[in-house]
Amino acid sequence: MQPLSGWLAILAVAAGGLVPAPVALAQTDDDWEFAEDTALELTVAAARYDAGISIIAQCSRNKMTVSLVGLPATTAPSRRLDATRSDGAVDAQTWDVREGGALSSTLPARDGRFLRVGGELRLRSAAGQTPSIAASFDLPTQH
Repeated sequence: MQPLSGWLAILAVAAGGLVPAPVALAQTDDDWEFAEDTALELTVAAARYDAGISIIAQCSRNKMTVSLVGLPATTAPSRRLDATRSDGAVDAQTWDVREGGALSSTLPARDGRFLRVGGELRLRSAAGQTPSIAASFDLPTQH
């Protein structure tokens, strides 16, 4: 289990690492990294990838958030991404742009369930979204 201070640092950083289209990103472990702080009622699970990109699910006082960190920055208030899983499921997702460039799911419970399946996840920016994103992630299959 990761110390919570490390996760708070990850959540605070929304690095603007550019993701050329398309790119495949791998992580070293087939498991979500996990941390919790019962005093703060905070649980965090994350998958970190090459190029500084992270997918982070957080539950704090019964409120869930799902974030993407490290994708190309945009000046738009939100991003629309087309997500495709290895089992063929497709989902049109909307992510709010937060301070620092991190993307925050507008439907975190639904998007969290979509990610939970594991395996390959392909994200593409919807038509007209700039900058264009095309990335592939190997999501952990362990929960």
